[in-house]
Amino acid sequence: MSTGRKSRPSKAVPFLRLRLTTCETGRIVPRTTSPTRHMTLAQLEAILAERLGTRTEEATRMLRGALSLVAERLEAGESVKLAGFGTFEVRERPPRRRKDPRDGRDIEVPARRGVVFRPSRRVVASVNRSAD
Repeated sequence: MSTGRKSRPSKAVPFLRLRLTTCETGRIVPRTTSPTRHMTLAQLEAILAERLGTRTEEATRMLRGALSLVAERLEAGESVKLAGFGTFEVRERPPRRRKDPRDGRDIEVPARRGVVFRPSRRVVASVNRSAD
């Protein structure tokens, strides 16, 4: 069934091919290696979906749910220990005095809370093995 319109090739296809790759099942997913050497949330979701054999939307829902649960626990001041991976902790940072880089005046930096991640020994050993 023809609509009478001629279809034009998309100009975005070459752009997308630079950032996407075909996985083992033939689906197109974001590349896992990038020049900046970091993984985005979308890439992590796509790889998780591939490994679990589920739809990307389902993997997205699971991963984002887990991350929001970790954030909720940290907000409540608790630490989150993921056995074999590492521990997320909330640490109190005391108030301190610093120099303002714009004009050199002393300024007071207020106390705040920060999140710290301590990797497990297994993760540290794995990273060090892959560096060799």
